Amino acid sequence: MLPCPAERWTRSEAWTWRRICSTYTFLRQAWLKVKARGLGHCSKLAASLRSEGVLQGHARGIVAPRQSVTAHLTSRFGMPNDHYVTNALTEPWRDGSFLWCFDFADRRIRREPASRLFAKEGLNSPAAEASLNRFIESPLLEFRHKLRTNKLTPNKLSQWRMYRSLLLFPMVQTARILQLRDPQGGHLEKFFAHGEQGLDQMAQERHANSHVMTLGVSDLPSGWLFYPEIGFFQFPAPLLQPSPELGLSARGVAVPLTPYLALAAVPKGADLAKIEKDRGQLQLWSVGLNDDCRRIAIPAPVLRKHQDEVCEDIVAMRERITLCERFRLSANELAKSQL
Repeated sequence: MLPCPAERWTRSEAWTWRRICSTYTFLRQAWLKVKARGLGHCSKLAASLRSEGVLQGHARGIVAPRQSVTAHLTSRFGMPNDHYVTNALTEPWRDGSFLWCFDFADRRIRREPASRLFAKEGLNSPAAEASLNRFIESPLLEFRHKLRTNKLTPNKLSQWRMYRSLLLFPMVQTARILQLRDPQGGHLEKFFAHGEQGLDQMAQERHANSHVMTLGVSDLPSGWLFYPEIGFFQFPAPLLQPSPELGLSARGVAVPLTPYLALAAVPKGADLAKIEKDRGQLQLWSVGLNDDCRRIAIPAPVLRKHQDEVCEDIVAMRERITLCERFRLSANELAKSQL
């Protein structure tokens, strides 16, 4: 029980304090339960409570009814709501505990709870969730935190696990999408089946052919990015020299870390100066190329300023990059035929 800070209260104040104490006791018991199951699950529970607004509500002195907290914890313990896109990565795009989402299916914008968007109940096994958190999600979030606090120089990934998480991110996201479409396929379990040694081997193979870089857009007129449903987006990566295998250009892969910064991997031999110069095109490519990326999250500040134009602009962006990709592929085929 929490200590009582006052001897004499009004009836309503006393009632409020009893609710605070009741909720505090319940959350403490939940903490002990989750701690017994493992701290990894506990951190996910806390993140979920924050995204639902439960913990923020208590911090503001707004006490949620005990029944709603109980229902939330019951749903977490019984059938977890698993994201096929890392939930914490979408935090910079949020409006409180919500995300503004554009859906290409009906070309409408909706305000969705971040805890439920890009998620499905019981999607992943506990083992797959633990591997995702350890090998992929935590290193990426740590990298973003260090960039925000100026504790890491951009383009210099000193720790292999951060570098590895980026190199493997498109592959693991592909497995997560396959898991969404085929829940019985065990796609994530297969991806992590060989443990850390297997992940190192996959990352080293990609490292031999990739260059990692950060791409910021905050200094540009259209200085913000969407967050795509698959968790990353592809963009053209022009080559310094034409390649018999690739032609004139390859594809880079970018993981949005904030609406203004992406972590990207491009093939060795790419024209890094040209890619840096063409950063203004990243916003277009962040809407995704096809229906695999049906929904995209919009930065809340952008939507408040440009709500009327956003829908038409997003559709136009998709149409434009679709044409650009067709042209790029045609140019590559022509170049390869002449090499």
